[in-house]
Amino acid sequence: MKKKIFLWIGSIVILVAIGLVLLHYRSSTSGKEVTLPVVADLTGPIAIYGQWAIDGLNMSVEDINSAGGINGKKVKLIVEDGQSDPQKGVNAFRKLLSTLKPRVIVVATNSSTAMACAPISNKKNVVLFSPISSSPSITHAGDFVFRNRVSGYYEAKEMAEYAAKLLKLKKVALVIINNEAAQGYIDAFTKTFEALGGKITKTVLINPGETDYRTPIIQAKSSNPEAVFLATIVKDAALFIRQSAELGFKPQWLSMTTIQNEDLFKIAGEAAEGLLFVAEGGDESDSVFREFAQRFKKKFGYKPTMNALNGYDAGKILSQLVAKYGNNGEKIKDGLYQVQSYHGVGGILSFDKNGDANKPLKLFIVQKGRFALYK
Repeated sequence: MKKKIFLWIGSIVILVAIGLVLLHYRSSTSGKEVTLPVVADLTGPIAIYGQWAIDGLNMSVEDINSAGGINGKKVKLIVEDGQSDPQKGVNAFRKLLSTLKPRVIVVATNSSTAMACAPISNKKNVVLFSPISSSPSITHAGDFVFRNRVSGYYEAKEMAEYAAKLLKLKKVALVIINNEAAQGYIDAFTKTFEALGGKITKTVLINPGETDYRTPIIQAKSSNPEAVFLATIVKDAALFIRQSAELGFKPQWLSMTTIQNEDLFKIAGEAAEGLLFVAEGGDESDSVFREFAQRFKKKFGYKPTMNALNGYDAGKILSQLVAKYGNNGEKIKDGLYQVQSYHGVGGILSFDKNGDANKPLKLFIVQKGRFALYK
């Protein structure tokens, strides 16, 4: 008799558990909302990059919802903070997987966190979509890993080509952020520049969030370069440029997309004048970008950065695929590979066979407190 009672109670517990799982599944896939889960670095040394992406994503969700949502359902962002730390980012990624059972997660984090989450996404057949991670390693992170941020490898490679061919530079020092993406930047610039007859005089790694760069500045300056290629976050790059000027070190500055933010002017001031960099978006001659930039600045009070542009495009692209394929990770993945010549606010985008963004890069110059196309 007792055995039957225990079996009866056990059966009820199992049925209740199954019911809760089914209720959660129905509410997440066929309720009044479509959730878009996001892991973003919102605290820690690179928090500003995650926040820019979230601003872009929020604006995309507003535009999607004002146009009727996804198949008549409102879209809602569910955001977990990656805290600029790979392990905490993985924990946030796993939390979203367990609570929402999604087939796609936006990972607006540092490259190290994206790489740490990649094996999980591939194993679970969940699309990992990053609007900001730049490490060359992500190119081969797996079939379910995509990004609409151009690989930093190609940015560094193209800047090296401009340095050698256009600027006729012979000696360049490298100042690179000390993280997972560093070696890719170093390899790309060095191989390209040296193949074109140039010489790397010094390679210096700097930690994000430092306030005193005098030692690495002296290291770079003592190698007597004509130019310095800066590949780091904008606040650190701007501080490095300002402190260099204070120490009498005024080389030709070279950089990449990450420099394209108004913080450069606020921190470096006139010391940044003449800086050259390659970027994937922000071309004022593009009417799609120009219209969006006006709306974005009115809403958030700053000009949209690359991360914000890519965040917006990520929201729009993924919403179209979810509308078409629902909660099917395999079909969403296949649909992303078919995205070609998409004219987003961040430029013309196609995905290659590795899930990498293929976008035209343009050369910009810092001129009188603004970013202008180099002519």
